[in-house]
Amino acid sequence: MVQPASGLVLSTIVASVILAVMTSAAKAEFGDCTQESYRLRFDDRLAGTGFTCEERLRVPVATEEGIRHIRLVHDLHAGWALSPGALADYERGIRGAVAALAEIGPFRMDDVTILLIDGLPPREEGDSEGFSNIAGSAGASDGECRISVHLLTSSTAVTEAAPVTAHEIFHCVQFATLSSAQMSSGRAGTGSGGDWWLEGSADWFAGLAVSDREELSRLVAAFDRLSADTPLYELAYPASVFFFWLGGERGSSGILPFLQQMAGSPAASAQRSAMRAVLDADEWLAFAQAYLDQDITYPDGGALPSNPTEGDTWRWSETRVEPVILEPFVLQRGWIEFECGRWRPSADPAQAHAVRSLAETWGALPERVESRAGDSSRFRFAGFAAGNRNLQLRITGELEAGCGSCGDLDVTDACVVGAWTQSGGGPIAWMQRELEGLDIPRGERRNVVRLFGSDGTFWTGELTADLTFEALDDSTGGGEVHGQTAGRWSTGEGRLNLCHDRAAVAGEISMTYPDGQTITAAVPTPSTPEVVSMDYICTETTLETRLSIPGVSTPMETQYRRTGDLPGVEGGFVEP
Repeated sequence: MVQPASGLVLSTIVASVILAVMTSAAKAEFGDCTQESYRLRFDDRLAGTGFTCEERLRVPVATEEGIRHIRLVHDLHAGWALSPGALADYERGIRGAVAALAEIGPFRMDDVTILLIDGLPPREEGDSEGFSNIAGSAGASDGECRISVHLLTSSTAVTEAAPVTAHEIFHCVQFATLSSAQMSSGRAGTGSGGDWWLEGSADWFAGLAVSDREELSRLVAAFDRLSADTPLYELAYPASVFFFWLGGERGSSGILPFLQQMAGSPAASAQRSAMRAVLDADEWLAFAQAYLDQDITYPDGGALPSNPTEGDTWRWSETRVEPVILEPFVLQRGWIEFECGRWRPSADPAQAHAVRSLAETWGALPERVESRAGDSSRFRFAGFAAGNRNLQLRITGELEAGCGSCGDLDVTDACVVGAWTQSGGGPIAWMQRELEGLDIPRGERRNVVRLFGSDGTFWTGELTADLTFEALDDSTGGGEVHGQTAGRWSTGEGRLNLCHDRAAVAGEISMTYPDGQTITAAVPTPSTPEVVSMDYICTETTLETRLSIPGVSTPMETQYRRTGDLPGVEGGFVEP
């Protein structure tokens, strides 16, 4: 979003002044800065220092409860107070915050006093929020929000004054708008409890108010460094990257409603529960995708200088399963790569992740990946599990057809190219005729379809076979099997060669023995020779194969009829 121009800032202030005159809700109940007891509420080390209050600026702010004011106070005798540039930057932060407050929707805020303190650093690490050579802290009570700003250098050159001022002013909005339990859920910016949303949203507001890139770019770099293995709810200021995304998605008025749904407990389980309730799983994943695509912008529309780490690379050269652990609210990333071949990828479960190729949009893994012709086989992976425990994802890559020749032959008979459906013969008929000692009274194979592509790959339909059998010892049995194969093929000298790269088999076979005992077992995946070679005869309409079986004089004959020509098969897998 574009930073408000000076004319808009002026008009906002003028409107606020008019409203202050006309509404009875306007108030300016500031403490008396001439009283030491009041000054000690900012920092008790001011006792006896001779601190003399000088009010530099007072600006009205229109809230949903009426007009409130922001005033800037410093020691009259502070050396750096004489630097117009230093104080002008604080004023820039205040006026930018006032303009930004007009964009965030209904909010509450008490009167705000910003006290500039020179020469007293924060009492201890974590006592204040550091911004370059400035540290700030905010607290609210008795109808006033008090901001202490410590100058951490003796130099009159002050940097980051505007963003730290705007950041702390947003904390005043949080104090007045959110519950005390929510505000107590933070851990002083250490990266636990509610720090991620308390501090991250305040930095988002600073970006909206003054768009100071130097400090914000450091937060982006920290997010780049930490986000690959740190849950979002364990970050503090770097979580501003999430709020830059959320502001872009929902607008500036969408941030406070989000904060109002955050947890009132610092417990990690409470933070996760609130996060799941405010955004669904797809929205959290959309944040991960936008970050990895480097599509997140500052409130003024400028691109975030993000540089996401690459993550792991998972590469497939053969059929295998890659387990990937998705930790809750960690922005997981990586690369999925498939070597040359035709692949059937899948992921289980299907949620909490997405992939995209270099030229595509985010989505699920494609049903098939074809890299035989040099197509892209590399996918960016984004994972974001918005749950309460680790999610184990299983990414599978099944090789359907590798690269290279089959049987040292690159020749493919154009007559064989096409889709063929079994019309006679086959293994069941062969077993019924040839096997001794085993009677097969019933057997059938259905959907026996072979498809041969002109690119030298083949695949089958998902066939189903069921049979019953009887042995000489009166044992009986039967079962049903489902199977599908794929791979490469070639021809030469009247031989059809098949190289199986994929063989998927499932089913059960039961055997009942004469004593009545029945055993049921899963059908194992058969091992196939490197090359299955058979005689064949092909015509325009028919295909017959003859496979010799070692130890058996009669070959297994199978007849097919042509049922298709596979138009465009070279471009990818075609279902039978």
